[in-house]
Amino acid sequence: MLREHKEEVGMDSVPTTSLATTVSHDDDVLNLRLIRKSPHTDEAYRRDWRQFKAFIGNKPMRLITMSDLLRWEEHLGHAGLSPASQRRKLSAVKSILSFAQKLNYLHLNPGAAVELPEVAPLSAERILTEGEVLAMLRGARNRNDQLLLALLYYGGLRVSEALSLRWRQVREQPDGSVVITVMGKGRRQRAVWLPAHLGDLFERRGDDDHVIPGRHAGRPLSRAQAFRIVRDAAERAGIKRKVSPHWLRHAHASHALARGATVAEVRDTLGHSSVRITDQYLQALPNSSSAARLPAS
Repeated sequence: MLREHKEEVGMDSVPTTSLATTVSHDDDVLNLRLIRKSPHTDEAYRRDWRQFKAFIGNKPMRLITMSDLLRWEEHLGHAGLSPASQRRKLSAVKSILSFAQKLNYLHLNPGAAVELPEVAPLSAERILTEGEVLAMLRGARNRNDQLLLALLYYGGLRVSEALSLRWRQVREQPDGSVVITVMGKGRRQRAVWLPAHLGDLFERRGDDDHVIPGRHAGRPLSRAQAFRIVRDAAERAGIKRKVSPHWLRHAHASHALARGATVAEVRDTLGHSSVRITDQYLQALPNSSSAARLPAS
């Protein structure tokens, strides 16, 4: 299994010094940084970089200062983004600037001294109950919406993984269950088994067709549409919290662990790079504590 990089450098197998002569523009740095990255990572980094550049007035990379990053970090906080989203966006920009310095495109890295904001451990408030998830699935408006919810919950898929899934990655089994081949973060591939009771949701089409089709032929469902489907299902289930697709992935992990799955099983299904990531679900919803040792009132 490939190791996960906390701050990937893009072309690890090619010395950055040999690439320096090919870099003459900010876009060259970005394109080199994103070589061999997944479509989701590519899209996210480009989006975060565009937003940062727009905020600082589209300064060229060589004129960016540490103050620019600190002002943007403050802006992200005022915009109401979650700490995790703030950290991800700032990390993307820092990574691009760090790579530019490795290429000798920048003499100094203005993001080097900017620390990423701390992210609180997973909160139990962001984990749906089994009843809430089942109510969302039952209340889905149509088969397509229900299949998306099932992939996010039973498969534990990231929303990008569910939306990019094509029928050639789906294999029906003799017992009615389904195995899907998922390309996850860091281009790590994993096989995910889905129980037989979900088999009726799968209506096979052409191998290159998306499992979750979009509004236009040949296009996948967009992230914005996926978020709307999940929010709508949550509202129809009577859930007042602002539910996102990732909450169903959280629910998969916490519910599976509570029902006796091992940390290693959950790690492999969700595609975590380490059991330390999976452990956070045990900490968020512990099933025992020293309170059990205390006398009843």
